[in-house]
Amino acid sequence: MQFFAGSGPFNEQNIDYYSEANFSAQQSMYLGYVEKIGQSITGNGFPLTSAKFYMNKTGSPTGDVTAELYAHSGTFGQTSVGTGSVLATSDSIDASVISTSYGLITFTFSTPYNLVNGEYYILAVCYSGGDASNLVRAGLDSSSPSHAGNYCYYSSGVWTTNNARDVIFYAISG
Repeated sequence: MQFFAGSGPFNEQNIDYYSEANFSAQQSMYLGYVEKIGQSITGNGFPLTSAKFYMNKTGSPTGDVTAELYAHSGTFGQTSVGTGSVLATSDSIDASVISTSYGLITFTFSTPYNLVNGEYYILAVCYSGGDASNLVRAGLDSSSPSHAGNYCYYSSGVWTTNNARDVIFYAISG
């Protein structure tokens, strides 16, 4: 795991991340299609205070976008999926304010969640509004995914794994 000093009133550290330099694909999200996009991560004993996802929008999506943290099920990096009730939910962001150009969107966990060192989790971005013409997208790497964890998604009440992709994300403490 890598850590870095960030800007702002606190010293931010990456708990885990996969840089937007790896961006090569995207996953659309809207109600009745894919509603959650997740990446398996490893806790390091620090509190999760925010998350960033590389996102854009198409059309005029309405409703809220959040980040959520779930317990992990499956084999880390191969068949990781979320399980159980949500452990932590970020403050919401109105989908309409997301740009049509890709950029990092920050989700703040007003109540930080203390990640257990060495424990696996699923960090997900969630959107259950819009339609096929009014949606949000999350950036992925499908050309040469190299994060230790794996991508998964939630659709029609079921988590599905895909270890041939990784989500562009930052899990941050600070």
